[in-house]
Amino acid sequence: MELRGTAFDAGRTFPNPKCMEALRAVVKAQREHPSGDLFVVGHLDGKEGTDTALAKQRSEMVVAYLTNHADVWLKQFSPETPADRRWGVREAQKLLRCLPSREAPHYQGGAHGILDDLTRKALQAFQATAGAPASGQLDSATRKHLIHAWFSQAGTTVPGPCQPRVLLAANSSSSPDAKNLPVSIEFLTWERPVADPSEGSTVDDTLRKAWEERIDKTQAFEIRDLSLQILDSRQQAVGLAKVQLDGPGKKEATADEHGWVEFSEVASGTYKLRAQHNGLQIPPKSFTFPTPGTRKNRVSNPSTPEAQS
Repeated sequence: MELRGTAFDAGRTFPNPKCMEALRAVVKAQREHPSGDLFVVGHLDGKEGTDTALAKQRSEMVVAYLTNHADVWLKQFSPETPADRRWGVREAQKLLRCLPSREAPHYQGGAHGILDDLTRKALQAFQATAGAPASGQLDSATRKHLIHAWFSQAGTTVPGPCQPRVLLAANSSSSPDAKNLPVSIEFLTWERPVADPSEGSTVDDTLRKAWEERIDKTQAFEIRDLSLQILDSRQQAVGLAKVQLDGPGKKEATADEHGWVEFSEVASGTYKLRAQHNGLQIPPKSFTFPTPGTRKNRVSNPSTPEAQS
């Protein structure tokens, strides 16, 4: 089972909630093959290079979800977590958009990480359903309710005897697709004695190739989301800009009041980005998708001579 594309933001450890389909497929497969070992593998030669700590932590977040260890996720909101890896409002917005609801999702805005009025109202609505004080704040009690609600969804926990192990691996393939694979979940049934890797170890290339030769089936779950923020020459957000992507596919959207705009199911390739605000045009800017990460893609408004990617 391969989690490809923007399963994680650049440099971040929070699994995109859209991975839920893949994680349910993992649980289903494990129940169909209960005698096999389950490994969650962080890949080291993807688009983020050889950051072993990042690869390991991403795999640990997947294992925590599959084994129902909500406390591991809650710790990611703690001040003790390094700021560049700490979870916050952006992650809460993503969860609130995807949590099952009898009516509309609690939150329908962009995952911009700003605690604005729309986010506060969404938090209040969720707090009311969780029986918590409707403060509209992302306090520790609300974070706990939010994470437990996400973990309690059916079909997302492997049976108790299964103990998934975290491994690291350098992709042996030189294919461009290999650079878009942050995490895979692998089931192995040993037919003959082989090296049994320990928790957190790095699988060498020889063993990795031996595994790949014995793979019977691969399922790839690819998320292709792109998030951009429109900024002016003073690095201030330009809200409500009209944004257009031209490339392998054509997409149009309007930025929110904070300048953020999101596109889903973006095909790989080279695009031209055009934007306008109050009749002023941004000079077209070319870029290639997949990109380094959604939160690092920014363009300037017409007051700047050239758009910055």
